[in-house]
Amino acid sequence: MEEVAPTPPLLPADPVERAQAHILEDWADESLYFYELTMRMTWPDNAGRWIPELLAAEKPLTRRLLIPFLPRVLSRVARSQGIGRKSPPQIETEVSRHLQALSALLAAGKWLVGRHLSVADLAVFAQLYCIRGAAEGERLVSENFPTVAAWMDRVDTATRAN
Repeated sequence: MEEVAPTPPLLPADPVERAQAHILEDWADESLYFYELTMRMTWPDNAGRWIPELLAAEKPLTRRLLIPFLPRVLSRVARSQGIGRKSPPQIETEVSRHLQALSALLAAGKWLVGRHLSVADLAVFAQLYCIRGAAEGERLVSENFPTVAAWMDRVDTATRAN
């Protein structure tokens, strides 16, 4: 990363903070992603919004074929990973638990790791942004986790400034 865009550095210089950033990045990519996928792409009301948007650039025939098919395929992916076998209330409870953990991490400062925006912030933000794309995720974040919502605003502002 720093080889391509060295300023600002996205990996902390401190080895412990760098390790924490890598762990949070992996957690976002390998865990939060499947909550996002399940909530946005397999729950009927959300899939009705997001699947057509995902396929918006496709040719009309491709869209007509994939719109009914894609939620079933993505549901199989989520089920094979495990999160897709859980009920929506269980998933919301688990997402809430993850948001509570993020709130606790953010109690120590503006960013998830160290004193600057890092790869951890970007990776977790990306998945939470998508989770908020589901009505249930938006409600969870905005109504119950103002610290997380404020952090998301900071990450959004910081990334737009660079």
